[in-house]
Amino acid sequence: MMTLHERLRPIGILVASAFALAVGCSAPAPERVDPRGRYPDVGRGNVDPHEAGGVLVVSTPTEADWSSGRTLTNGPEMRPPVVHTGYAVFNAEGDFVRHVPNHSLAPSADEAPEEIALPPGRYLIRPDDPRSGQGPFWVTVDPAHRTQVDIARIQTTPPPPEAR
Repeated sequence: MMTLHERLRPIGILVASAFALAVGCSAPAPERVDPRGRYPDVGRGNVDPHEAGGVLVVSTPTEADWSSGRTLTNGPEMRPPVVHTGYAVFNAEGDFVRHVPNHSLAPSADEAPEEIALPPGRYLIRPDDPRSGQGPFWVTVDPAHRTQVDIARIQTTPPPPEAR
């Protein structure tokens, strides 16, 4: 009858071999390469700028974050960090794209609004915080461009007069 040690030995060899392959088998980087080699040339890039997405930053109302992790980070005598409230993003057809919490979930100090990458297009933004007084609004994300919106600066325009 095989002892436990004898039964586990093949597993140990397998684990040791896998570790050796993962750690020791990568070739060192060469000190120099031959620039005359036949390498593909992508010129100024291979992504059409119209395919590249843009970045959206929405500055939403802020609130004190009293979550236990943040409070413990700052200590009981310190004020809690201030974080931006979240929002939902919908595409031009009204389909949900994603929810943006607009702050990290890890304990930290005051944070700027979150930057999100989106494909170029027109998006409807719906703030989470009804106290902001701001309902949904449209924003256009251009290719390779940073679009910044401050909810507090949005002017609500009255609807056009009805045709009689």
